[in-house]
Parts: sequence; C-alpha cells; structure tokens
Amino acid sequence: MDNRYSKNITLYFAYALFYSLVFDRAIFILYLTDTGFNNAQIGVLQSVLFFSSFALELPTGVLGDSIGRKWSVFCGLICLMLHYAGMVTFSSFPAFVCVFFILGAGFAFVSGANKSLLYDSLKECGREQDYLKINSRVNTISAIALGSAMILGGYIKNISWTIVYVSTLAATAISAFFVFLMFEDREEQLHHKTDIGETKGASTLTELKQFFSSPLGIKMLWLFVAFGMFEAISTPFFIMNQKLLSHFKLTTAEIGMAFAAIQIFSGVSYLASTRINAVLSYEKIAFITLISSGLLVMLTYAGNLYLSLAVFCYMAVVPEIFFVITETHVQHQIPSRTRASIMSSWSFIQTFLISVSYILIGKLMDVLGVVNAMSLYGLLVIIPIGIFIYYFRNHHTYNTSQT
Repeated sequence: MDNRYSKNITLYFAYALFYSLVFDRAIFILYLTDTGFNNAQIGVLQSVLFFSSFALELPTGVLGDSIGRKWSVFCGLICLMLHYAGMVTFSSFPAFVCVFFILGAGFAFVSGANKSLLYDSLKECGREQDYLKINSRVNTISAIALGSAMILGGYIKNISWTIVYVSTLAATAISAFFVFLMFEDREEQLHHKTDIGETKGASTLTELKQFFSSPLGIKMLWLFVAFGMFEAISTPFFIMNQKLLSHFKLTTAEIGMAFAAIQIFSGVSYLASTRINAVLSYEKIAFITLISSGLLVMLTYAGNLYLSLAVFCYMAVVPEIFFVITETHVQHQIPSRTRASIMSSWSFIQTFLISVSYILIGKLMDVLGVVNAMSLYGLLVIIPIGIFIYYFRNHHTYNTSQT
C-alpha cells in the first residue's frame, strides 16, 4: 500500500466536479448561430471536433502511459481552457476551426487517462476492488454537476455569452489545479513488476501491440466491439430524442429541461451499479440490458409521447449503469503499464462506431421519418447480442490480481 496516492481519491472527486461544470453544453449550438455561422459551417466545426478527438485518441493514450496520466489529463484541461477562451476571443470561421480542433485534442488527452489515473491510484492504495463504488460516485457527482450547469447556462446566457465561457474556463482551471496536486511517479510505476504478457523495458507502443496479440487482448477487442456496437445504438437514440420530442411538439425549452433533468436523474442512478454488480453476473447484466433496450426502443413505434418519454428515461439510465460495470470489468483485467493506451483504444473503436451510426440514423430519418427510424433502431441490438454471445462463449477467467 502506497499512502502517497491516497490523497488522489479526494482530489479526483474535486476534479470531476469542476470538470463537469460546462455551462455551454446545452446551448453552444445557439452561440455558434448567434456568432453568425450557418448550419453547414456548424456541421464542419462538429466534424473537426470529431476528427481531432478520433485521430488523437490512440497517440494521446500512448503518451499518457509514457509521461504519466496526471500530465495527460492536465494537458487536456489546458486545451479545453484554450478552447473556451477562443470561443469569446475570435469570430472568424478559420479561427473557430482551430478552436474546435483544440477542443477535440483536449478530450483525447483526458479520455482514458483520467480513469486510468483513478484506477491505478486505488491500486497503489490496495483498494482496486473499490473502483466500481468510487467510480459510480464520481459519475453521480459529474452527472448532477453537468445537469445543473446545463440549466444554469441558459440563465447565464441571458446576461452574457462571455460570462458563460469565462465561468466554464474558470471551472476548468480549478479542475486543472486539483489534477496538478495529485501524486504520480510514472517512472517508479514503470519499474514495477512487469505485467503478464509484457516485456520489461519495451516501449509503450510495443507493449500495447503485445497485449492485443495475446489471448486476453483478443478477448478484450471482442468486448470493445460488442459494447461499442451497443453504444452505437443507444447514444444516437438518446441524442436524437431531441428530434423525437420535437416531433411531439415540445418546445425547445421543454426539451432542454427534459435533457437536464434526465442528466441529473441518471447521475443518481449510478449509485445502483454496485448493488447490481453484486447481485448479477456480468453476463446476465449484459443480456438483460441489451434485450430490454432493444424491445423498449422498438416500442417508440407506437407514437405515444408518454411511452416515448419513459423509453427516453430508460435509455438515459440503464446503458450508463451498464457502461460503468463494463468499464470495471475491463479495468480489473488489463495491465497497468498500458492501461491508458488500452482504454483509449476502446474509446477509438467506440467513437468510430458511434460516428457511423449517426450517419445511418440520419439517413433513416430522412427516408422513414423520425418515429419509424427510431423504432427500427431497436432491431439493430441483435448485432451486439450476437457479438456478446461469441465473447462469453469464448471468454476465460483471467487472474486480475497481477494487472
């Protein structure tokens, strides 16, 4: 047990709280419109954000394992601060392209590294088995903070857009300060006993290749694809509910409040993940989630507002619980030395599948209409179900105490 890492747990809660105070999250599209950008330009900016995050996901993961997860997260937060400053400093489209590229880079630096920092801090304290409980509480705080920030952002915007972004920048700066205070001796960690399947002294990239060539690595790839396929269904369905609720004649304000309320409610629901994980096996959790989600999404075909709202709530909560349990399932099995790189690889696969799914659901909406397209998406759950069947049929128990 290394007590030098114990303070990281408290600092991580503080980091997560202020990192989630993103006051423009629900209204940044409105800001871009007010700035004078048309829909095509806004689409380009979103594409730049996606491309930047997607292209840098793996390189930043490898960098995080090399220089330290703390510094990877810190660099990401600096990028986010530059983005928020740029949003109110510049007004030209080329400048905003750069600003959104920096935002994507920031997300890439943080992704994978933040949860790896938390897990390995717990591991150094001999508390890695508490990861699900701690991570669930972190996610609860983050979701409630984000939901509150989404509501407050709308009110602050009525005063000044500048205050919206200055407030978000200040919250991110405080978050970066808490990360700076965390302890991490990456050189010492890299000289720990070599993990199974890794070559002592090998580069991070070499170790990553060795991991994904091993039996455990291949099984993890199947899991990443299976879960990524489910996220490719649930995430666009959740986001595109803006269109579905608009179809039922809800106002923009009502839709915004619905999303904020669901964000807060889903945050509280994270606390149930520890109990669910204790009662049910991961295999049962996976299939219950997949089958129930698919059936409920298909029920939106009924075209009933209240039924659609109930499905919306379910899809905001259950997939998130499934995610934190899946993440814990993965964290317990992967080696510490390349943890951030492996988690970034998962994010890379997931981001790619979700992006393709957004294109598909957009096309389906144009051809079939909003209600028909959304309900049809429930049938696609058969794909991740099939991959999960293969994963569990070929899955073996690994000794996670050595990772």
